[in-house]
Amino acid sequence: MSESEAVRAYRFLLQSVATDDLVAAHEKALAEGPASDREEVLSAVLDVFGSGTRTSADNARVVARLAVLGERRQPGALLAALSPEVLERLATGVREAGLGIDEEAYAAWEPRAPRLGEAVVTGEKGSPAAYDAAKTAAQNARWGHGNAWS
Repeated sequence: MSESEAVRAYRFLLQSVATDDLVAAHEKALAEGPASDREEVLSAVLDVFGSGTRTSADNARVVARLAVLGERRQPGALLAALSPEVLERLATGVREAGLGIDEEAYAAWEPRAPRLGEAVVTGEKGSPAAYDAAKTAAQNARWGHGNAWS
């Protein structure tokens, strides 16, 4: 299954937009979206990155910040952990939050290959295998496993 244009553009934004702007866009998308989306994003952040134990899904700003920072540290891990429906709504909401996209840069953009120790996820987004791979890679990175120096 290939990813939608919204998700591809979302991945581009995650790699090319300033963190504070991304957090603001995610906060708006999460606040305006269904509460169940915030709950799933927070649950994925907890499971994959081990962050957010002292927050609730009602705090869209904190959930947004944890999601953006985690995804910056482990590109693709959060995206793999979300269900396809929530990922699509989040991608669309972030794009509609007013983030401009450099169309020329986007047209030339090719997703970068993961760095050593990053999640390499195969399978359909939201699948148990993709989720497990993302979670394992994030845990290994957090504990210093899976890189050339450990």
